[in-house]
Amino acid sequence: GFLAGCGNATSSPSPSSAPTTPAVVPGSPCGTTSTPPRRYQHVIWIIMENKSYSSVIGSSSAPYETQLARQCASDTHWSDAGSQYNSLPNYIAMTTGQSGPILAPFTCDCAPSPSVSVTADNIFRQVRTAGGTERSYAEGMNGNCSNSGTTYAPKHNPALYMWDSADRAACQHDDIPMGSATAGNFINALNSNTLPAYSLVAPSLCDDTHDCGVPAGDQFLST
Repeated sequence: GFLAGCGNATSSPSPSSAPTTPAVVPGSPCGTTSTPPRRYQHVIWIIMENKSYSSVIGSSSAPYETQLARQCASDTHWSDAGSQYNSLPNYIAMTTGQSGPILAPFTCDCAPSPSVSVTADNIFRQVRTAGGTERSYAEGMNGNCSNSGTTYAPKHNPALYMWDSADRAACQHDDIPMGSATAGNFINALNSNTLPAYSLVAPSLCDDTHDCGVPAGDQFLST
């Protein structure tokens, strides 16, 4: 998968190289100032799936994402948890910073359980510890912190797998159905300016391009 950062924040799959930052146009999705703020008010991760960078950025099938990357910024030097892994180990690595043997139980890409879970520190907990708010928005999920839904994959919703007692309690409150690209919890938070400090957005299996083509993801993101 690849990570699309939006809102009044910047994010990339790896901090190992700084992207080239073009001039910022007021009112653009890149922000309103040429100098980054000392502290971002909101960071949004929208996680897309199963398509390489080169099949998206620069592709005629992804005009919106290409424009966004060229207008704002794009990281060209990044890595995942390991090419041997499918979705879930990468999502766990992305949100916990863990690598190596701790990822082995997650290679099943299965629903969370006592043996497929982690109690290590994680980005959700760190945001709360720092006094911020965090929320995961999963498209197609049936209810809060749920393993079931329509065109929804638990393996794309890492908060489900955080099994420290405080993390599990937070999941019940903060891991919620997204709704759609036009209505529901995520859009309502955007429209009412009530987004948390950190949002993780897991689109449906079609909208994240896991099961559908690049045009479907580009349309979802542009909407």
